[in-house]
Amino acid sequence: MKTEYEKFVEEKLSDPEFKIKYLLEMEKLNIELLLYSVKESIEENQDKTTVINKLNNVFEHLNKISVAQTLL
Repeated sequence: MKTEYEKFVEEKLSDPEFKIKYLLEMEKLNIELLLYSVKESIEENQDKTTVINKLNNVFEHLNKISVAQTLL
């Protein structure tokens, strides 16, 4: 049995425009979290490879946002 909230979310996500906007916001949040992680890595003087890998993840999420925005 679904809660009222689950029904509401399911209904909202069935709207393609809302779903794209929702996914974009989730990707933006992921980027913010990844950038925070990169900052921490730099402050902790972690090795260059670790920082580069984390930055590559940021770029992947930016690409997802770019693709999604073209669909709007």
